[in-house]
Amino acid sequence: MDQHNPYAAPQVALVEESSPAELPGWTPRQLRLLAWVNLASLLGTLAMLVLGFIPGEEGKQYPDWLSAVLMLVGCYVLLRFRNFAELRFAARGLAWPIWLSVGLSLLLEVLQLLWGDEVLASISGKSLAYFGLIGLYGAITLWLGIRLLKVDNVYPSFRVLAWLEIAGGALLASVILFIVGMLPLLGSMLAMSLVFLRGARELEDNRRV
Repeated sequence: MDQHNPYAAPQVALVEESSPAELPGWTPRQLRLLAWVNLASLLGTLAMLVLGFIPGEEGKQYPDWLSAVLMLVGCYVLLRFRNFAELRFAARGLAWPIWLSVGLSLLLEVLQLLWGDEVLASISGKSLAYFGLIGLYGAITLWLGIRLLKVDNVYPSFRVLAWLEIAGGALLASVILFIVGMLPLLGSMLAMSLVFLRGARELEDNRRV
């Protein structure tokens, strides 16, 4: 006969599982692939920035399509990161800032292809519109970083990612410091790759249990 003591302490686990045993639609291989693709995109972006600081025509030897490809890869990785964050950490409120970020990235890339260096040559309607969009992109990035910072029980690299997005977004939003703002955003790409690698290792460890 099962005797129930109403005064007994509830029989529940004192510590909840820190990670799910399964992440639907994700495998360790997929997470590692995303991490390495993101790192390759980071290296490509760094190479383009270095070339951009070389004076004269030598700094403009990379093809225009390379910038577009890196931008598309970055957008894809960001969308996949959203899916992972929502499944693994129950992150909420990421949809709007991420989709707006993707949309503005596409628009800025199109304008860069159409206008080229004209937006940097002098103050004009085109340059004001372009830098206005950069400021808006920075504000959206800042918003995304704040949303990431509010997610609970995350990896340390996830928390670093959130702070780097906040710093980079604030600098971009200022427009004047948008070049400096590229540095924390490049760091956020590295942090995102570390998040994917940590997720892959965690998923493998859980499957062995």
